[in-house]
Amino acid sequence: MRWRLLTLFLAITTGLAIVQFDLPKVVTSHTSVVTTRAAIICPDSARGATVVLGGQGTQLSPIGKLPKGVKEIVLTTNRDVTSARISSVAHLVEKSVVGATQIESASGLSGLACPSVDPSYWFVGGSAALSGQDRLLLVNAGHGDAVATVMAWSDKGAVPAYPVVVPAQTSIRLGLDSIAPGVNAIVLHVLIRSGRVAASLYDQRSQGLTSLGADFVPAGIDPAKRFVMLGVPGINPPRRSSAKSPSPKFAGETRVLRLLAPLNAASVRVDVVGSGDSFTPLGLDKIELVAGRVRDIPITTALPSLAYAFVVTADAPVVAGVFSSVNAGNGSDIAWTASAPGLSLGAASADIDGTTYLFYSHAAASIAVTKIRVGAYPITLTLAIPAESVVAWSPSKLGTSGTLGTGATAIRVGANTGIVYAARLLRTINGITTSPLRPISVAGRSTLPIADVGVGMPR
Repeated sequence: MRWRLLTLFLAITTGLAIVQFDLPKVVTSHTSVVTTRAAIICPDSARGATVVLGGQGTQLSPIGKLPKGVKEIVLTTNRDVTSARISSVAHLVEKSVVGATQIESASGLSGLACPSVDPSYWFVGGSAALSGQDRLLLVNAGHGDAVATVMAWSDKGAVPAYPVVVPAQTSIRLGLDSIAPGVNAIVLHVLIRSGRVAASLYDQRSQGLTSLGADFVPAGIDPAKRFVMLGVPGINPPRRSSAKSPSPKFAGETRVLRLLAPLNAASVRVDVVGSGDSFTPLGLDKIELVAGRVRDIPITTALPSLAYAFVVTADAPVVAGVFSSVNAGNGSDIAWTASAPGLSLGAASADIDGTTYLFYSHAAASIAVTKIRVGAYPITLTLAIPAESVVAWSPSKLGTSGTLGTGATAIRVGANTGIVYAARLLRTINGITTSPLRPISVAGRSTLPIADVGVGMPR
């Protein structure tokens, strides 16, 4: 019996030794390096929208449950730039090198450079008054619940913080009248505590059954002592109308500057810079702000150029935005201008034909602009940006009678010298929309583990 056990033990030991000796070394690396880009989220809309996006291989996919009767599949672009009509749900844009722009024309002209996931958003604009149907849009593209805190300020001071949970793969709408009921002048700071959330603010105005326009409020930069708001549309002084001299196109339009010093009282100066002209409007040379209180200041000075840069200088960190009410077709429309980040590396944008791009720099600068269109080779040109001056450039024109163009264009902006501020502006018979250009999405590198079938085996 002992001899049988000894023989069996020797046989098993020899077999294991042979198996160990013959195992191939199938794994030489335990990780794989992949290139990633920040995800972009286009918010939900009331009646669907048009999204323009660029970069071959860019993916566009709906988030959450689709409306009844609507079928959408993941769109993967095979062109440098394209446009797509999407349903009313939010959409995730991945692998984009020039970003994405959402255009709506249901109540005036609304446009938004779709935001990427960010931990903090400052919105200087919107209203919770009776004439507004404003809503904050929070979209969670992650697979777990997210937590956000909405902080608000009014002309009376800070409003109690509003915590909110955003379920996974869901978009929620928060009416501003539920965050700060009855507040006309409002500033929001949205903090994403956890999760993969993008925030957008939609401002819609009406008087009775008459629409006064709508637009997205672009997110601005964090509170600062010096910054630039680029893209404030021009306005001519009103004139009397007559049979021989009808009222001008811009008569009756208004501009309002909104300011907030969130922590400490501040003394603020606002200089206005156009194409070859620079001045300080009456009453904006020294503005005293009480800490934590929003202040609206009407701008009565004529602004006869296409668009302007408002240069804000303060002795304490502040945030600011400019509200514009403009004539559009047989009605009116609204637009918000936000603070723009300085571009030292570059920016990119995909847009509808007819968009005008605006550039500004404190000192003389030079930029390289690459125009990308379907079926044409990219064209690169150099633009000189004089110091303290706004330069307007458009790669294409509007369609007939000022309607939206049917094509899509993308641009890439690279700063050759200096720091440049950039914005996009689109004005048609439907209305106007403007938003700052943000730095390009920098490609990142991450590692993925590779399964090792030899784990746990003797080596």
